[in-house]
Amino acid sequence: MNHSAELKDILNILKSRRRIIIFTVIIFTLLGALLSYLLPSVYQAKTELLVNHSLSSSETQDLSAGEIDKNLMLIETYKYILKSSRVLEKVSEEVNSSKKIEDLAKQITIETNPQSQIISITAQDNSYSKAAKLANSTARIFQQEIRNLMKIDNIQILTTANNNTNTSPIKPNHIIYTVLAFLLGIVVSIINLLLRETIFAKTDSVEKIEKAFQLSTLGLIPEIAGNTKGKNRSLIINHRYLKTLPKVDKFSPIIESYRVLRTNLQYAMNQQNIKSILITGSNPEEGKSLTAGNLAICMAMDNKQTVYVDTDLRKGVGSLLFNTPARSGLTNYLEGNMELDQIIHSTEVPNLSFISTGPHPHNPAEVLSSNKMDQLLELLKEKFDLVIMDCPPLIVTDAVALSTKVDGCLFVVHAKKTKLDQALKSIHQLQKVQANIQGVIINCGKVQHSAHYY
Repeated sequence: MNHSAELKDILNILKSRRRIIIFTVIIFTLLGALLSYLLPSVYQAKTELLVNHSLSSSETQDLSAGEIDKNLMLIETYKYILKSSRVLEKVSEEVNSSKKIEDLAKQITIETNPQSQIISITAQDNSYSKAAKLANSTARIFQQEIRNLMKIDNIQILTTANNNTNTSPIKPNHIIYTVLAFLLGIVVSIINLLLRETIFAKTDSVEKIEKAFQLSTLGLIPEIAGNTKGKNRSLIINHRYLKTLPKVDKFSPIIESYRVLRTNLQYAMNQQNIKSILITGSNPEEGKSLTAGNLAICMAMDNKQTVYVDTDLRKGVGSLLFNTPARSGLTNYLEGNMELDQIIHSTEVPNLSFISTGPHPHNPAEVLSSNKMDQLLELLKEKFDLVIMDCPPLIVTDAVALSTKVDGCLFVVHAKKTKLDQALKSIHQLQKVQANIQGVIINCGKVQHSAHYY
């Protein structure tokens, strides 16, 4: 059953990414065909020798079996002599080759048959005339050297390579190159997709996340481009403020995506009487703070008295989100320097309040896990309908410490950045302390076209 499910998953992956496969195969096929035409052509010429003693008129006209066996035994010796330096140096001189003897030897192939007295000399070159000259010269010089070395004359040139200039090259074979490139394109594209969906899998689909995490996907938020090309330098730096819901086109699918998230979250809140929520993720730059800020805004737009608490005491960006240069904040209260009302700031959004980080402490994890933090949470829950806490990512322990104090946790993943296995490890961190994880929010996900239409 599991094997059937895995096979079905693989087929679904291939089906969903068929455009990438087709594109990759086309590119590989074209490159393979192009390469076959760019490679230099290789021509081949062949000369054959007959190992047989020349009979004089005074000798018997019939070859004895012993004579034939003797010639066959010599063939192995002849194969070595054919590619010896003695022969090839003279061949190189005759064909006027500038190549080394070792390279010249690689151009020549000697073939024999155990039951035959024929020796085939095959030469290859980028020019057919050169290949023919090399094969014929090798045969002729070898014949002469055997007479000089062994004082016998049993080498006959049976056939010589002709000078036919219309001979086709043997390499490269354009069809084979194109077919191999086509097959390679299929293999590479499939392996690439399987690696991307397994070892390097990202959290880019609802199905993938719910299957891997065993958690509900509460929302899928499309990427918010924002207008960051303005001339005002302060606005360029504060691009997060330009990506908050009041700055987004009211007909944008982004607004509707947050409404869906709000509806799903409100259902869980009503079922479990949740009033404080922690929002975290695996890594920085995955959209956690922007998601927390826009969720707080969306809740306030539904007439819920909401407070956004920036509990990222290391690199909090809450003041940038709401464009509020608040100097006093959470740590002022936790250290006993200010009262609660003094650190709660109003925002441009009705029903939404904001508590900034305050001065950054040297021990943020200990500050967030203090009893004073418990007291603050209880006071905020009495004062507001919903408390949203923007926490650091789980590369530090702050969020884990806070997760046991709040009523519920939301985990944000970035569809294009967050790796599936990394997110799974982060969620296990929360599960180890029995945090009440309500679900996952996919940031920068791909929204269905039907949502755009409405």
